Amino acid sequence: MASVLVSNGDFSAAKSLVPSTSHVVSVYSKVQGRSWPPSSAIGDLDSSVCITAIASISSHLTKPLFTSIIKPFVESLVTKQDHNSQIRAALCLVVAIDATPDLDAMYLKKLLPKLKRLLKCDSFKVKLALLTLIESVIKSGAASSHQIMKNLVSCLVEFIGCDD
Repeated sequence: MASVLVSNGDFSAAKSLVPSTSHVVSVYSKVQGRSWPPSSAIGDLDSSVCITAIASISSHLTKPLFTSIIKPFVESLVTKQDHNSQIRAALCLVVAIDATPDLDAMYLKKLLPKLKRLLKCDSFKVKLALLTLIESVIKSGAASSHQIMKNLVSCLVEFIGCDD
């Protein structure tokens, strides 16, 4: 039930899950003067507050909650056209992946094809942030098979060879 509430952007229910989460959400609300935003407003978040909050929250997450927390950032990364929103989303994903002790490696493994498509997409301009995200996914162990690594290396070599 908690993951449903969290995925709907209702972090008030998540306060009972982890004591420090309550503090982070409270600090975010005070600094921003508003409650934690739904996924449609991810691009409007203050970057430093968002990254700090995600890092703190993620350090206490389990697999189902991890997926609920990062989905809005994945959606923002893939769908937003604003460069700042894409950078913010990528960096929040990086800190979430790096800070979560029990992340959902299968979800990240399924995310890799999207990240590879973004890396190849000419209109996606924040590729340095994307490379940092891909590095975090690799370090998480989600790209542990030989075939996945082979595909990633091929994609990265192609990226390095382009003029982007």
